[in-house]
Amino acid sequence: MRLSLVFDSDYQIFLPKNYNSIVQGFIYSHMGKDLGDAIHEEGFNRGKRQYRLFTFSRVGAETIKPNSEGFFFLPPITLHISSVLPQVIQALSESIQAAQNLSLGPNLRLQLKELKIETKRDFKDQQLIRMLSPMTVYSTLYSPEGQQKRYYYNPLEKEFSFKIEENAIRKYESYLQRDYAGPGLRIRPHRVTPKMNHHVIRYKGGVINAWDGLYHLQGDPALISFLYQAGLGSKNAQGFGCFEVVKEIS
Repeated sequence: MRLSLVFDSDYQIFLPKNYNSIVQGFIYSHMGKDLGDAIHEEGFNRGKRQYRLFTFSRVGAETIKPNSEGFFFLPPITLHISSVLPQVIQALSESIQAAQNLSLGPNLRLQLKELKIETKRDFKDQQLIRMLSPMTVYSTLYSPEGQQKRYYYNPLEKEFSFKIEENAIRKYESYLQRDYAGPGLRIRPHRVTPKMNHHVIRYKGGVINAWDGLYHLQGDPALISFLYQAGLGSKNAQGFGCFEVVKEIS
């Protein structure tokens, strides 16, 4: 399911450059304590990995003015939240509509202008997609001394598609609670350049390399439908991997 929100404000809206945690906090605050705690603390597990099975877009607006500290948005602004768990979207919808005060951060007051829920969408086995929030995928490496380091893959590396597929299947299996034996997943850049589409995002003291842009996505329609709701790549619940379909490919 996907929740699409439009917010208005009496003033120009400012968000800092690395605002993922602000939007994430807004989402958790409207899930309700019991559901939010269950998603955050327990999630869905596959081996040692835990998945929360929701994702969200970047904040959008017709006019966005960046500066060295962040972004000024000319309202209204948009936000998309997706989850394979209907109870998450239902809880968010009810809470946001009922809220007397909506805010992104301590000083940013918003008014709900529009709310839409997309409950079902059909997918083909090939799509041209656009990232609504950049996707990231990585491996954890160790030096001879045992020091840990993350290596973030970029879409121009052949390993990128394999790592996205690996993550997608593990995540799908955590939801199904069984092995997945269907067709794999392939992703390749359609219109992606390091200058335009590479983003370095700071999140709670860490640095994440991520990519937006246009991509060809090919695979099992059921798996693609799941990823549309849960997110592509890693760190979906931190605001990475949300996408929209530009067109289906014959």
